[in-house]
Amino acid sequence: MSDVSNAKWLASKVNNLRAIAENEQLEGLDQKIYSDNPCWGSPEKCDLQHLFSKVQKKDVVIHETKNYLIFNKPPDLRMDGPYPSTVHKVLTFWFPPPSINTNNEKELLSRVSKLHQHNHVDDNALRPCHQLDYATSGILCVARTHEAASAAGVLWEGRKVSKSYLAVIHGHIKSNTSLPVLKSEVVLSTLSQVERSYRNRRGKSKSKVTFNGFMPPHAIFCKWKSVRENGKAKKKKRRRASQLSEEQWSKVWEPIEKIVPETAVAMDWKDLCKNRVEWKKTFVAAAAIHNRLLRNEREAEEPEKGEPSLPTLFMVEEDLYIFCPLAQASSDFTMKIPLSIAQLYPSVAKLGANDDEEDFKPSLTRCQIIEEVTYRGRPATKVKLWPITGRRHQLRVHTALSGHAILGDVSYSSDVNEQEATTKTRLPPRMCLHAYSLALPLLGERQDWSITTTDPFSVVEGELVIKEI
Repeated sequence: MSDVSNAKWLASKVNNLRAIAENEQLEGLDQKIYSDNPCWGSPEKCDLQHLFSKVQKKDVVIHETKNYLIFNKPPDLRMDGPYPSTVHKVLTFWFPPPSINTNNEKELLSRVSKLHQHNHVDDNALRPCHQLDYATSGILCVARTHEAASAAGVLWEGRKVSKSYLAVIHGHIKSNTSLPVLKSEVVLSTLSQVERSYRNRRGKSKSKVTFNGFMPPHAIFCKWKSVRENGKAKKKKRRRASQLSEEQWSKVWEPIEKIVPETAVAMDWKDLCKNRVEWKKTFVAAAAIHNRLLRNEREAEEPEKGEPSLPTLFMVEEDLYIFCPLAQASSDFTMKIPLSIAQLYPSVAKLGANDDEEDFKPSLTRCQIIEEVTYRGRPATKVKLWPITGRRHQLRVHTALSGHAILGDVSYSSDVNEQEATTKTRLPPRMCLHAYSLALPLLGERQDWSITTTDPFSVVEGELVIKEI
C-alpha cells in the first residue's frame, strides 16, 4: 500500500471512529422532551424546524465578533433544558462546534435537538454572559470563548454593564406629588451602604463567615438524630448566647419531616450523603433556616444602628424609582418581597414572606415614562426600565408593586382571574418586556461598546401594536 493510500485509509478509519463516538455521546443524551406552547407556535409546532421558519440568523444575530455574539432573543424561548427549542439549541445549530458539525443540515438539526445543556458537547464554547426570562425578548450577549465568558462575568459581577428594557404596563401612571424626591448621587450612595450592610448581615463577604451557634448540615443531622433517639431534651438554663425557641426549632425540622423517615436515625452522615442525596438536601435547607433564625435573634439583641434605607417608591427628577428587596421563593421559581412591604401594597400582597424565612437582597429599578397608550380598549403605558441591581424577575415584581404590572405577565399580575377570563380578547400574545440596549467594555474592543435592538412595541395613533415574530 502506497503512502497516499495508507494516509487515506487512516483518515477514513479516524472519521469512522469519530462518528461512532459522536453517536454514542448523543444517544446517551436522550431524555424526555417537555412540551411547550410559545407565542410564535403551538404545542404541536414548537420545535427548532418551526422556529427557523419564523426567524432567520441574519435577522436575530445582530452583532458578531471573534469573542462575542449578540442575539436578539425571541419571546417565549428558554435559555436551555429539555425543550423542543432553546437559545442553546438555536445558537449551537448556527455555530456548531467541530465535534457535531456536518454538511448535512437535517443531520445537524437532529444532533442539536438532543443537546439540552451547554456541557453536553465538550468543544462547545458558547456561553450566555447573562440570562433572560423565557417570556422576555431582546439583547442577549453570548461569549464564544472561555476567556470571553470569564471577562464578561467580571463585568457583570462588578456592575460595569448598563442595560435598559422597554415594557408596556397596565394603566396610566398618575402623578403623585406626595412621593419623596431624591438626588441621584444620594440614591446611589445609599444603595451602596444598604448592600454593604446586607453583605455584613448575611455573611456574604469574600471569606466564609460563621458565628457562635452556627450549625453546618451535618451538625443539624446529629441534632435531629439526638432528638429522635432521646426525645425532647430537658430544658437547660438559657445561656448568654441566643438560642432558638421550640417554635423556631419546629421550622428547622419542617423540611426534614416532609421527606426523611424515622429510619434514617440508623444512618451516619457519610452514608446519607452518598446514598440519599435528596435527604441530604433537606438537612442543608434545615441548616440554612437554623442559621438564619439564630442570626436574626442576635441582630435583634444588638442596639439599633440606624441602618441606611431608601423609600419603596420615590422620584429622581422625572423618573420613578422602586426600591424593594427580593428573595427567591424556597418552594418555586417566583420571587418574594418582605411581608412588611407586601401588606402596604395590595397589588403584590400575595408575594409577601416573613423576613426571617427568606434571603432578601436589596433591589432598585428606575422607570421612565415614554408614552401613554391604549391596548384593545384598555389604558396602558410604554416605559423604559433600568435594573440598577440585577435580581431575578426584578422588573416584573417592581412594576407590579407600583400598581402597574407588565402587560401579559400573568405570574405577577394583581388580577389573574380577570386575565384568565379575557385571555382570548384582551391579553397580548406575549409578555411586553424587551431587553432593548446593552453597553459594556467588551473584550477585544478598543473602547466601551453599546448596541440597541429594534423596538417591538410601536404606537400608531395612540394604539399599541405588538410586533409578531
